[in-house]
Amino acid sequence: MDDDAILRSYIPAKWWDEQRARRPLKRQTLYWMLTEPRYEDRKKLIIRALEILETVLAADDRGTAKRAEFVGKFVDDDHQEDMGAELTELVFLSPRSSAIVYAPQFPDKKGPDFQCDLISRQIEVEVTKLSGTESELRAEGLRDQLDDQLSDVPSGRLISFGVLSIRTTEDLAAVYRSMKKWLATQPEEGEHDLANGLRVKVWRTNLDSQQTVVLGHSWKNSGFDPYEKQILRKVRKKAGQLTGLRPGVVVLNADLEYSIMFSETMNSKGQTVFRMHPQISAIVRVSRVRGEAPRTLFQNPWASHPLNEEEVELLTSTRD
Repeated sequence: MDDDAILRSYIPAKWWDEQRARRPLKRQTLYWMLTEPRYEDRKKLIIRALEILETVLAADDRGTAKRAEFVGKFVDDDHQEDMGAELTELVFLSPRSSAIVYAPQFPDKKGPDFQCDLISRQIEVEVTKLSGTESELRAEGLRDQLDDQLSDVPSGRLISFGVLSIRTTEDLAAVYRSMKKWLATQPEEGEHDLANGLRVKVWRTNLDSQQTVVLGHSWKNSGFDPYEKQILRKVRKKAGQLTGLRPGVVVLNADLEYSIMFSETMNSKGQTVFRMHPQISAIVRVSRVRGEAPRTLFQNPWASHPLNEEEVELLTSTRD
């Protein structure tokens, strides 16, 4: 199956129409990865992952139904990050294991994302994306609203900005009012300091005069839920997807904000989670932080099916 065919199989034409109809700032990251030349390498990785998934589903009696469920989640805003994490793990598992089955308990909602043969026995793998505490995700939604509102402000400016925090609708309204009033002054290119800790940089002034385009922003937030609570909550939830009949691995794709907290959490409070969930043989943190190991494994000393040294090596080695 060629690249266009694999994309048509997993990304419906309706999705493309919906994305084009959205404002640019509201289009999904997936859309930009598949259309922007600068993301060509990412596009190739997505296609490669979908080709592997297609091979796995082609050998599955329930492959058609599983594909339909995957597609529904893959193009959905609420599930897309988790589906991306699943594809990333599938690419990792493909050269290292055999007899891969996607959603082996399907159509039951409870069950691991993958089952595969690792060396000489089956294991289960549950995958998820660890991205932001609930409070931060709410704040991110407010930031997206601000970007969307600013796009309708006439100015012709391409800007980036930083702000101390935005956690409530009142914060959102205050920042928007300040930015709108300031943009009406037709600021020149360069850096500008506004009230309430706002620091704005104007990159260009010659865009569509009826729009303002936000190039990017930085934020400093405080008072959110501790990262360790988010990590442990996610692990507990994913542990419930493992059957306990064979070794079970929880794989967490972790954003930068978790890089410091993860090891400390799993080596201290994580021990309670391990005791309570012996079906977890190990937890793997996947990280893209420069200077850190791409995959770090934390074994469960109370696991009902411990991993052996060869299995640990396969699950952490990034050599194909």
